Amino acid sequence: MKLCKTLAAAMFFAATAAGSGTHAADAYPNRPIILVVPFTPGSGTDVSARQLGKTLSEKSGQQVIVENRPGGNNAIGVRHVVNAAPDGYTILIGTNSPVAGNVALFKSLAYDPVKDLKPVAPLSRQDWVVVVKSDSRFKTLKELLAAGKQDPLLLTAGAGAAGYQLAAMMLAKNAGADVNVIPYSGTPQAVQDVLGGRLSFAVVDAGSVLTQIKGGNLRAIGALAEDRIELLPDVPTLKELGLPSIPLMSWAGIFVPARTPDDVVTKLQGLIEASLITNQLRDYYKSIGAVTLSGGPDELRKMQTADITVYRDAMKKTGLPQI
Repeated sequence: MKLCKTLAAAMFFAATAAGSGTHAADAYPNRPIILVVPFTPGSGTDVSARQLGKTLSEKSGQQVIVENRPGGNNAIGVRHVVNAAPDGYTILIGTNSPVAGNVALFKSLAYDPVKDLKPVAPLSRQDWVVVVKSDSRFKTLKELLAAGKQDPLLLTAGAGAAGYQLAAMMLAKNAGADVNVIPYSGTPQAVQDVLGGRLSFAVVDAGSVLTQIKGGNLRAIGALAEDRIELLPDVPTLKELGLPSIPLMSWAGIFVPARTPDDVVTKLQGLIEASLITNQLRDYYKSIGAVTLSGGPDELRKMQTADITVYRDAMKKTGLPQI
């Protein structure tokens, strides 16, 4: 009799726990959602997060608070989400650099982006460009790289994330040039130093510098893309310039702590996808030359793991050591 009572109690508590999880998912979201950006305010990812936050708030009926946590090669923001309660209320807008590139580029990483994060949905992707100050003495990418071959101490580049850092290093390595790549907490800070003449160039996502290029403050001298970028049709690709291609680009997706319940992830995925098909977000992404993506957790995980391999292969092919 005592054993029966014990088994009955265990079954009751198990059912209660399962029921409470289901009710939590049914009610989700019923309070504000924090969208963590591991980059500085004003960066391309930050601006995109704020655009997404507006539509996500409309679709969910809850406030979406964008919270910037830059630093540590974007690791600070990622770790904050990894250590957050796995309830769907602290989510990460993760890009290729902190959730893929960092794995290949750094010897030691304070988180495992595959084991510690659960993918929800992909958002967008866009290509990168090499930019210089409008009055730079380097009129072409070939001129810039040739100068780096002649004087190993001449060229400096700014990188607002690990991906841009690797791209700048690969660009120089492939051309037999030297460059001192300086990491920044975000792309805006790197671009500011290019504009101020303190850096020779920077590799950035095209959308983050379109205004500066159109305004005549920056010049794009090369595109890290298979084809010319639609919004920058006069900028040649690396292939057109006779340089090895660099298979890196920006992409973004939403991630949550690894132990977040699947039913909460499914609800959040639905809200993200409903946001992405709004005219507001479609028009925004089109205006910065980004392509909106579709697919759920499995597609985002494939993107992430494939990019980790791309970064590792790129490091090996160019002989670049981990930092």
